[in-house]
Amino acid sequence: MADYAGGCLCGAIRYEIDGAPDGRMQITCHCRDCQQVTGAGHARSMGVPTDAVKWTGEPRIYQIQHEKSQVDCGFCAECGSPLYKRTTGLPKMTFFHVGSLDPQSARGWRPKITAYAQRRQPWDELAPLET
Repeated sequence: MADYAGGCLCGAIRYEIDGAPDGRMQITCHCRDCQQVTGAGHARSMGVPTDAVKWTGEPRIYQIQHEKSQVDCGFCAECGSPLYKRTTGLPKMTFFHVGSLDPQSARGWRPKITAYAQRRQPWDELAPLET
């Protein structure tokens, strides 16, 4: 049984993750790319080693150039659900959108890092980080 599991809205794509996420890579990001990918004021992501992930179904990739690195955004081609991002800056990590995790998998997740806080939309109010 996987430690974490999730997938898209329509169920065409599922993933399982063996092992715990990197505690340093539990991120709330306010960059404009994350805002547009999620359709929200921020993205919440959990970084895991790419080789710990098993897929059922195949995500479609949309590539963007984000400042100093290229980012692959994985999503479901059927329902459009954003699933993950991978960056050339951290090539062995996959950053899953926490909203794509199954509820029982997301239960213990807490953001540890806020990225691009200066780009936060004024209407996007977030609770303070737990330490």
